[in-house]
Amino acid sequence: LRSQKYQAFHSGDIVDAPGPDGATEFIDITMDKAFAAGIRYVSMDVRVYNGPNFIEHEQCYAGWMAREHPQSNELFDPKTVQSKIDIISESRTSTPVIFDLKEKQAIWTDLVTSARRRRGGNNAISNAASIENVLESIVCSANKVSLYELFELHAKARGTIVESQEDAEKVYSLYEGTTPFNIMEINSDYIG
Repeated sequence: LRSQKYQAFHSGDIVDAPGPDGATEFIDITMDKAFAAGIRYVSMDVRVYNGPNFIEHEQCYAGWMAREHPQSNELFDPKTVQSKIDIISESRTSTPVIFDLKEKQAIWTDLVTSARRRRGGNNAISNAASIENVLESIVCSANKVSLYELFELHAKARGTIVESQEDAEKVYSLYEGTTPFNIMEINSDYIG
């Protein structure tokens, strides 16, 4: 993939990457340019092209970085990682997140989707309809859960909601306990 129109560039498709080194692929997208060209959403689609399910791999990660200067050919820099996701599902395809380029938001999906093995492997071309259906169902859904609703669901399912903070074993608020800024905790303990 190399698109001047959308300012999107793919590192290359690696179809065989035995351990222990494995492989790293990336897609570099200049969000403002892609949005200006008519792209609203970008779906992160992670696939095992050929081989066992994610859980059977020793390690499998996905994530995203933010760069000061797009297309600067910078090497991997851990300081620029915005989020790292461990993919450990018993599947060969995952849609962990969708990016809203207009709102500049990451929409957490944590979805496992079906995979079709046509045209030479488990790839985006063989599964384009499935990817588009997932994207449409997520972004068009009026039933999105807020953090308040998510925490309330967990509190009701796992414990008892109390009136005073002093009586609480777990606190959800803007500044104390679990806050909206505890992204790693929310992703691992409440969503994943």
